Amino acid sequence: MRKRKVKRETYKRFIEGRNPVLEALLAGTKIGHIWIADGVIKNGKINQILYLSGEKQIPVKRTSRRFLDKVSRTHLHQGVVAFALPLPSISLKQLLEQRRDEVCFLLLTEVLDEQNLGAILRTAEVVGVTAVIIPKGAKGITPVVDRASMGAVEYLPVIKENLFSALKILKRNGVRIIGAEAKAGKSLFQTNLVGSVAFVVGGEDKGLTGPIKQACDFLVSIPMRGKVSSLNMSVACAIFLYEKLRQEEVKSDD
Repeated sequence: MRKRKVKRETYKRFIEGRNPVLEALLAGTKIGHIWIADGVIKNGKINQILYLSGEKQIPVKRTSRRFLDKVSRTHLHQGVVAFALPLPSISLKQLLEQRRDEVCFLLLTEVLDEQNLGAILRTAEVVGVTAVIIPKGAKGITPVVDRASMGAVEYLPVIKENLFSALKILKRNGVRIIGAEAKAGKSLFQTNLVGSVAFVVGGEDKGLTGPIKQACDFLVSIPMRGKVSSLNMSVACAIFLYEKLRQEEVKSDD
C-alpha cells in the first residue's frame, strides 16, 4: 500500500519589524524561522522575541543587515524578519455562523494604499471589530499591510468577498448597513450605532457608488467645518469606529 504524501507546510509569508514579529509569536502564529541581523541590540522586544521563539522551538538565524535589506518587502524590517504560514482564511458565512453576539464589520469598497489599509486594520482590531471585508480583487495582506497593521492581522479576520454578496449576507443576519457619505444630511454623531452594524467606507476620491448607496440601510456623514472636502480613509474609518465604541460605553454606564 502506497504511503500518502504529507503536504509540506510552506512558510511564504514575510513578517517584518519587531512589533509585528512579537505579536505573531504572542498570537501563536505558525512561524518556520526568524532572521535577526548581526549587531542588533538586545532590548526589550528583541529579548521577548528570543525568549518566545526559544519557548516555541522556532529557529532563530543570525544574518547580515545587508541580506535583510535585500529580502525585505517593506524596507522597515528593524533587523527582524520572520517567515510564517499564510494567514488562515474564513468566509463571511462561516464567521457569522460562529458568532451569536453583536457584531461590527467594516467594508472597504476600494483599497488603493497599503499603508492606509494597515492603519485601518490596526484601529479596527483595537476597537474590537469582528472582521474587515475588502473586495475580492484587492491585493489583500501584503508584507507592507502586515507591517503597517503592527500585528493586528494576527487577530483580525480580513475577508475577501464580493461586496454586494457581503451586504446581502449581513442584512439576512440582522446587521444594519451604514454607509459613509460626505453629502448625507444625517450626521454620524446623531445616529444610533449601538448593536450589530456594518460600516461601508468608499475611497477618498470616489466615495460610495450609487448601487452601494442603495444597498445601505442609511447614509451618514462626518461633520466637517474646514475648507478641505475629504478625510484620509483611515482617519474616516477611525472616527466611525470610535463613535460606535463611545456610544456603547455611554450605554453601558446608564
